[in-house]
Amino acid sequence: MVNDPIIFQAACQFSPAVPETITPLPGGNINRTWLVEGAGAPFILQEINSQVFTRPTQCCLNHARLSQELQRLPSLAAGWRFPALLPCLASDKPWWYDPGGRLWRALEFVADTISLTSLDVADQAVELGHGLALFHRFCAAIPLQELPTTIDHFHDTPYYLAQLFKAPASPEPEVEHWLRFCQKRQPQAEELSQAQLQGRVALTVCHGDPKLANFLFDRDSRQACSLIDLDTLGPGLRLHDLGDCLRSCAASEPEDTGQPPSFDLQVCASFLAGYQGTGPDLLSDQEVELLARAVWLLPFELGCRFFTEHLHGHSYFHCRYPGQNLVRAQGQFGLVCSIEEQWLGLEDLVRTTLKG
Repeated sequence: MVNDPIIFQAACQFSPAVPETITPLPGGNINRTWLVEGAGAPFILQEINSQVFTRPTQCCLNHARLSQELQRLPSLAAGWRFPALLPCLASDKPWWYDPGGRLWRALEFVADTISLTSLDVADQAVELGHGLALFHRFCAAIPLQELPTTIDHFHDTPYYLAQLFKAPASPEPEVEHWLRFCQKRQPQAEELSQAQLQGRVALTVCHGDPKLANFLFDRDSRQACSLIDLDTLGPGLRLHDLGDCLRSCAASEPEDTGQPPSFDLQVCASFLAGYQGTGPDLLSDQEVELLARAVWLLPFELGCRFFTEHLHGHSYFHCRYPGQNLVRAQGQFGLVCSIEEQWLGLEDLVRTTLKG
């Protein structure tokens, strides 16, 4: 049981019985999370990081809107479980503000599931592609204006680069190297933004952060059965979702091990086969043409964000030790280099998998 009285008080706002145990859950770079257990059904308790999500109630409202849509699509969602928000007992709203102004929420606990830091077998990549395509289908009927953005400039690569290049000077020898690395790749990094401005790709409702750790797998069958962490749900490019999922599932190493990762084209092929099999009509011809660039872009973009946090100070991503964001950035940039080394193979894979 945690000793913090505010955490206990927050848990009590959503529990009809006094919680017996409140256990912190590892993982997550932004929000703090606990598992609450007691006389009733277990649930997940979270404190929303309002420095990152400056409109935290909108995160909850967007989640509730998706839950409403899923109730209309029971056959499409068969076999998939999406945790619903629990109402605050005092207000019936899906959140509670503590005396210090921090927003807390509670979600259903999805039992008998696990999350993965790496794939056990290649078939799980097919499952991920299938799951992301299903999610995009779930969201397709929701008008964009019904899901306002929860983070300004999210996946706005030119903005991230501008913030990086305004960072203060650093005496660390590797900083200048990685700044040159990013400057050299700036034109390619802005291709998706330019395509959006030119109307070649359009916004639709997306998850925003469908990395491997945000999928839940059935504990026994190891099949994907849920996609969680919906705080970034809202207007976005499907290409960003695809690139982010592949960035995390096709990397040979997690983002902060300090080991140089490589990009696995076979995992990428399996993922795209799963996505195409479930959503053959989800991507336009222009999106298919830009998909290889999106796969390259997402580790580059995230690497720039980690790098900027290292130079400016940590306000977005939690760190467990000094310099962790630089280690994370180097991991993402290593993945970028691996993708560049396999560029022709990646383009050919995309063409053969998605164009036939």
